[in-house]
Amino acid sequence: MRKVIFLFSLLLSQGLLAQDAYLQGDPSPEVEQKAKELVAAYQPELVMDASQAVLFEKKVIEFLMRAEKIREMNIPASEKPFLLIKLYEQETEEMGNILTLRQLRKYDKVKPRIQPIQGVAPE
Repeated sequence: MRKVIFLFSLLLSQGLLAQDAYLQGDPSPEVEQKAKELVAAYQPELVMDASQAVLFEKKVIEFLMRAEKIREMNIPASEKPFLLIKLYEQETEEMGNILTLRQLRKYDKVKPRIQPIQGVAPE
């Protein structure tokens, strides 16, 4: 458990230092495409304006890249779901800097349907 907490704190500190996805390296074309698809799926629900949609997409790219890093980590597979869940929660929190309160509530409601956590069994 200490190892998981250490790894999670390490990931959080990396996230704080590299809030912009582009500081983490260039996203793959697949990540960029997935982010565009997610923005398109969320748009009818959240009705984001153009500037929100751009920021939202950048944030999605950042978290898709971070999730991929977790999946690639050389740690026991049993520890990865914990880290992915924490990352998922952090993504929701950070969307609060982009979305209005009403949009954020809607996002929190539709996110499990639109963007389920990959690699974690549903509850």
